[in-house]
Amino acid sequence: MKEAIFNQVTTEEWNEASSRVEAHLLAMHQVDRDRREKIIQQVLEKAALQKAQHPETSLTTLAMEQIRLEIEQWFGKVLAPCDRLPAKGLTSWYALDAAQKWPGIFLAEEIPADFQQALLQGEVCATPDLSYSSMVPQPYESSLQDINLPAPLGELAKELSPVMAKIFTFILSLAVWSSRPR
Repeated sequence: MKEAIFNQVTTEEWNEASSRVEAHLLAMHQVDRDRREKIIQQVLEKAALQKAQHPETSLTTLAMEQIRLEIEQWFGKVLAPCDRLPAKGLTSWYALDAAQKWPGIFLAEEIPADFQQALLQGEVCATPDLSYSSMVPQPYESSLQDINLPAPLGELAKELSPVMAKIFTFILSLAVWSSRPR
């Protein structure tokens, strides 16, 4: 039965799906080639079986859905179920740098207890929803308010402010005028 199903899948489809799943695993920092090939083989076999039921769907699409399902189920063994379990698990995976600390455990049948504990402790959670609060207005204190300019400089700043505003407006209008279409 399996042979008949695998005969329906072309070599090009198999290679394309294999390369996409491998790229996904490499993004997960799965550098152990043997482990990666074993996962790819398992995923593609399951996708090929699904292809028999859904011949209109490409093997690559089925393989990517399968790897995502495998990841969700694997993180579901440790983390509490939620809507965004794969995203939550992968974020925690990267935050823990798990690929370096626990090489070869990704999608393994048995999950080491120390990894489970670290994943649960390092679980990345969303922030709570925003809530309104009332705050008492506080006066704005700035150390710059304490600086007193000598009288001539203070007066100069007051005198130049309108002039600087006019110069800025003139330069801005020149820039707009020169960039208009002709």
